[in-house]
Amino acid sequence: MRHIKAYQILNSRGVPTIEVEVLTKDGTYIRTSVPQGASAGIHEIAYLYDNDKAYQGKSVYKAVALINRDLQPFLNQHLGKTSIDKFDKLLKQETDAGNVRLVLSLTHAKLLAHKARQPLFKFIAAYTSNPEPSIPIPMFNVLNGGAHAANNIAIQEFMIVPHGIDFYPKQLEAATTIFKALKELLVKKGLCTGVGDEGGFAPNLRSDIEAIKLLLTAIEKAGYTPKEEISLALDIAISQYYDTKTQKYSFPHQGKDGKLVLHDPDEIIQYYKELIKTYPIISIEDGLAEDDWDNWPTLTATLMESNTLSVGDDITVTNPARLKKAISHNAISAIIIKPNQVGTLSETIEVIKTARSNGIINIASHRSGETNDPFIAHIAVGTCVNFLKAGAPNRGERINKYNELLRIHYLHGIN
Repeated sequence: MRHIKAYQILNSRGVPTIEVEVLTKDGTYIRTSVPQGASAGIHEIAYLYDNDKAYQGKSVYKAVALINRDLQPFLNQHLGKTSIDKFDKLLKQETDAGNVRLVLSLTHAKLLAHKARQPLFKFIAAYTSNPEPSIPIPMFNVLNGGAHAANNIAIQEFMIVPHGIDFYPKQLEAATTIFKALKELLVKKGLCTGVGDEGGFAPNLRSDIEAIKLLLTAIEKAGYTPKEEISLALDIAISQYYDTKTQKYSFPHQGKDGKLVLHDPDEIIQYYKELIKTYPIISIEDGLAEDDWDNWPTLTATLMESNTLSVGDDITVTNPARLKKAISHNAISAIIIKPNQVGTLSETIEVIKTARSNGIINIASHRSGETNDPFIAHIAVGTCVNFLKAGAPNRGERINKYNELLRIHYLHGIN
């Protein structure tokens, strides 16, 4: 390598993050940057921020200096020169900063793929012993609420899932067509067509049910059939509405006096049961709080009765130990895979393998604060996950992931 340089850039939410550039001996530039989530679980690995006046405390100059100064001897000795497992193990001994770990772990994998003269997804496929990489079914977050939007919608993500369409380019076409149909409906109703952090529309609506009905209307208006071709998926992100003292939820309804109504977990589960009975919902993510372990098994059993995925994100945070606990409790039937939650590629892949071997569905995911690095698309294809969340078919940092899947499809013949 000719040089290894870290520096601060901004993610899609205007929050600082790290980018690392490596110039290889053959003159190739390899760049890696890491995302950041707005709705982050308390058990995710912590990022290293400066916590001073710059960028409201979110600048990452300390993390940049750590890479450029303190870790240079380590990087000169190991970066691109050892296995993924060994590098990540040594890296964890050098720093506990999640953003530093991830940017270096991914950079290392990219360098190894470059040396092997393979695209990253093929290198990851070989590393994970997957003989046939595959493109996952995308989950498009076309309507935003919760922590991802400044509106009155409680549910954080309303996604459309083209599970009844086989060909990825056609899945993307369907999502784009439905997204435009949804915009036309919002305009007709005089509603806002501004977008949230993940590119989905963020209007003020009377209820979450109205949001669901709008999506179903948009699907039909675009010429597709709900349930058969396109179904819905919801990310409730309900931890933000959970009171650890009372063990009750202030979600999703308000009383007649405008005050939030507290609900027992059983009431929340019953609410989901009615939703999936009435509407074509194939997945509910973070339906209970991240440490509400006693009630997750009941939630999952209830959802599975209707063939609806019970997806863990905040409860598992792509962490091998928390996944094993979730498996032992029968707490989830699917898991969100976010590499920045755990910090290294090897641990991410360990979680994917453990989930698959225990019958748990894998859903790779971007973050709300994204960059233009499409690494999550390569991880998703290389590890053959079932689904990929990358936001709406809107905004450059989201389209970037979907376009990368197109490149993988057209240039490498991957379906």
